[in-house]
Amino acid sequence: MNTNYTSLSRRIKIQFLFFSSLLAMGCGGISDYSENLGNGFLYESPGKEVKNIRTPIHGQKNIYGKVVEYKFNADFILAIQQPSREVYRGSIAYELRNADRVKYKDNSTNDRIESERVADSLILYDPYYKRIFAHTTNYWIISHQNKAMFGPLTREEYFRRRNELKVPDELKLNEENK
Repeated sequence: MNTNYTSLSRRIKIQFLFFSSLLAMGCGGISDYSENLGNGFLYESPGKEVKNIRTPIHGQKNIYGKVVEYKFNADFILAIQQPSREVYRGSIAYELRNADRVKYKDNSTNDRIESERVADSLILYDPYYKRIFAHTTNYWIISHQNKAMFGPLTREEYFRRRNELKVPDELKLNEENK
């Protein structure tokens, strides 16, 4: 077996065990917070950079890190995101491994490397992900009534869609006051 590959594999395993133990001990300022946003939507913050909004609706994609602000009521969820390629890469790779247990049956180092390669390709070429990374800040509106997610939006698109959807004036992101 290639010695460089074996050495790399060993380092990855050691790093994984180290960071896993940090997570388990709650060290390093890592938070573990979640909030129910209604209708099965969930805000989760298992780490400093990982701040996501998960959707319960099959076929809709989650909003991955970093959600820097969100507000919600019974009808809408509003969010601002600063997308992180690293968070998306890891999250997409994880989803791929969970969705295809035949292809990624061992959840081995090779499975992780392959799923991350596919995730990288999706981020680079898929129009949805290209839109996410076209801007450093994205805005999102989720309508509970329509079970629809609007985004990623620019600031201008956000305000236009907000008016179209008749989001109440009292539901505002702090960013809107600037």
